[in-house]
Amino acid sequence: MFTRDKLRHKGETHMSHEKTQSKIKLDAKKARWLLEEVEPFMADRPLNKPHVAHLISEMEQGHFLPELTNIMVARLGNKTYRLNGQHTATAVLEMAKQDEDFALQGVTLIMFTVSDEAEMRKLYARVDRGMARTNRDVTISLLAGTSEFSGVSQRVLKLLPIGLAFMRFEDSNKRKLYAGETAALDVQNEFLDRSQHVATFLDKFDARAVHHGHMFRGPVVAALYATFVVDEEDAEQFWRAVATGVGFESETEPAARLRQTLKSVTVGGGVFRSGPKTRIGQEDLYRACLHAWNRYRDGGSFQATLRPTVLKSRPKVK
Repeated sequence: MFTRDKLRHKGETHMSHEKTQSKIKLDAKKARWLLEEVEPFMADRPLNKPHVAHLISEMEQGHFLPELTNIMVARLGNKTYRLNGQHTATAVLEMAKQDEDFALQGVTLIMFTVSDEAEMRKLYARVDRGMARTNRDVTISLLAGTSEFSGVSQRVLKLLPIGLAFMRFEDSNKRKLYAGETAALDVQNEFLDRSQHVATFLDKFDARAVHHGHMFRGPVVAALYATFVVDEEDAEQFWRAVATGVGFESETEPAARLRQTLKSVTVGGGVFRSGPKTRIGQEDLYRACLHAWNRYRDGGSFQATLRPTVLKSRPKVK
């Protein structure tokens, strides 16, 4: 039995997806169709083998409920894309190796028809695949492979909404509400120009390298957002020195002091205390970044170590 309707999302009356759905028997043949003939979504997550093993265990014990399972695909032009179901289909194929007649009865196959790639990205970001979809997954689905961020690594892309949220909201609860799809869409629209500058800058460095890893933190990315809009050339020079340790003549210069601080702290709450690795809060680190930037803009220096907790509020960016 097929049904057809329109799916609209609250607050987005301009988006409308035609949708048909039917009950199917998900056997090995249908699973191979889903995995081999249907195009995977361009920013889909890699197969999670532990999750597949979990699904197989559920199926073997009779705990898996196919009537509650939705397999979703999207039709764009003359191609069909898989929005979810790769883990379930892979588990079915594994079960079929033990029993060739194995099948899940009563699975719902939902076919969306979308008008363009942007609508499909938004749709993918919202569907549930049986695994929790994190803000990172949503970000990658909306930004990876787009013309605006062509060639930018996923390691950088996932940080853009985090940094933007941190810059815009001092309250952590507001950041949590904003992060995810809303922030990612703002990265792509209202803050596109700034986001591209930040992404291009960060993509020059390796997040996994010890000498660059200190740059890949939410508060630091937030500071990039806050400073690149003031003076792009100045920000490029300042942050390159912070990132590489090259470009300053004295260890008392703001970029040098900030680099020392970033490399000597871990972030996650607590208060500033001396030691090989100091633990500080994210907000303190963000304020320290802005404090160092402002001192740099004023032509000043720090005779002593830059202490992240000296500021009681966020400084105005100069």
